[in-house]
Amino acid sequence: NKTIKVTSQEGYIYSPGYPTTSYPTYLNCTWMVEVQPDQTVDISFLAFQLSYTYSCDFAPDYVQIGNTNRTYEYKYCDQDDPGAFMSKGNRAWVHFRTGRGRNRGFWLYYKAVGEPTAADQPNPNYRQEG
Repeated sequence: NKTIKVTSQEGYIYSPGYPTTSYPTYLNCTWMVEVQPDQTVDISFLAFQLSYTYSCDFAPDYVQIGNTNRTYEYKYCDQDDPGAFMSKGNRAWVHFRTGRGRNRGFWLYYKAVGEPTAADQPNPNYRQEG
């Protein structure tokens, strides 16, 4: 069980092994995407292919996405086509769990939406004398 903190303004997250090999079995990975205060996180899945299951409720391989790591708003499995996700605050959580199944996995794009607060922007009038 590992949580990876991602703090860039935009980027990509891939499941381990994507796209050249299947994801490993028995993974438990979490990514926490954090952007500047007063911004939100927009997430779009570019590819999604997990092992087959008859019901997402009992799926051993799935991706969850949400605003906290305690309660995820969405759960995707199998050949779902996840829709875009917009966080309510400046963090979004992506959780990936696998069982014995194997498949290509997923690839997603995230970006910060909104302007950073004034304190986070450089001051154009500041000059360092030297």
